[in-house]
Amino acid sequence: MPGGSSYTIDELKGMVDGKTIAQWTQDWWTWVFQSSASANPLEDADGAFANNNNSGPVFFVAGTSGGSAERTFTVPAGKPLLIPLVNFVDTVPEATASSRASPQSVRATESQLLQKAIASVTNVFASVDGTAVKNPFSDLVQTSFFSMGEAREGTVATALGEEVGNVMDPSKAAGYWVMLKGLPAGQYTLNFGGSSSGVPGALDPFAVNVTDHITAV
Repeated sequence: MPGGSSYTIDELKGMVDGKTIAQWTQDWWTWVFQSSASANPLEDADGAFANNNNSGPVFFVAGTSGGSAERTFTVPAGKPLLIPLVNFVDTVPEATASSRASPQSVRATESQLLQKAIASVTNVFASVDGTAVKNPFSDLVQTSFFSMGEAREGTVATALGEEVGNVMDPSKAAGYWVMLKGLPAGQYTLNFGGSSSGVPGALDPFAVNVTDHITAV
């Protein structure tokens, strides 16, 4: 059945293939940070990177680090899509072995920053073929502390300033996400994003607006 204006949004709220939505968002962040810096999914101009290392039971849709994007790519029909409306992660340099910061202090700092970031969100939205996700502010997802693994040379992690060899643990993330039930075969237009007023001294204001032209096959 092809996509069309009568498309009905069907969100998945519980366990998906044995994991919670929060656990899938942890995997999404790991996917981004461990991607090649030359193929950063957040900086993908046209969809060319959409399927890189993206063959798991959930398809990871990329947002941006701020700004607009229009992309075209294929997804496997029937596979759930994880969509980031507005999201944040913190994995701080203080987590390195040489740091004097205590693990408790690192965790407290990350938690406090993420709460301020979530409070800064002013808008979130998502639609498929013009049909909007209802009440997207109800789709807040917050993770526990997790590891994104070792920062490897040439990856997004090191491009963002992580030291090569640093284990990105503890990491913590929060944001607004949609886990969309797999699309039947056909063509669809996905539009999503949102905005933040920023956190003084920590986060500049930003807005995200992504339009994806998707063929489910």
